Amino acid sequence: MPPGESPFHIKGVAYLGHLEWVDKHFPGGRPAFMALLSPTMSAYFSQHFLAMKLHDFLPFAAAGHTCARALGMGFVEFVEMRARYQAEIDLNGIYRLLLKLTSPKQVATRLPKLMTQYFDFGNLRVLKEEAFAVKFEVDRLPTLAVDWFGAVYTAYSEIALIAAGGHLPTLDLEVHPGLELHGFAASRLTGIVRWG
Repeated sequence: MPPGESPFHIKGVAYLGHLEWVDKHFPGGRPAFMALLSPTMSAYFSQHFLAMKLHDFLPFAAAGHTCARALGMGFVEFVEMRARYQAEIDLNGIYRLLLKLTSPKQVATRLPKLMTQYFDFGNLRVLKEEAFAVKFEVDRLPTLAVDWFGAVYTAYSEIALIAAGGHLPTLDLEVHPGLELHGFAASRLTGIVRWG
């Protein structure tokens, strides 16, 4: 599917964060990153991204594969690392109030809502709250985004819960078959975030 034409979208702030990371940390910076992309992908990444506007998610995910290969990392390993970088920026910026006013449990229960503000696919909801754990569900997540989503949620949970005073946060995810979404295979995820 050509860049810009998929039915799945993510806010431009994710693209801006990725390009900032590329400028600072990718070997050779943005020119080297762009050189690895196809002409259509390079053109897509050359546009002016608006932080709150929705942009095609698939080129963003594909860029993760490109960067992972260039750095000799697995896709999930790279996305977790990149998401930690983004989480640090977000949780010290636009979402800093999430941490100032809450306990680890409140952060864990609010994290699904925060995550849904990034993209227009997948329905997240909290299923159960316990003293040191929160169970949630993600319904109608494109199957092609399952690994990406798990890596991002792992990173955000870790950064946010530690910042809120939680210790050794972990995330366990189970993937179940789901309904189709825009003609793509979809999955349902159940997850449990735990902390000490």
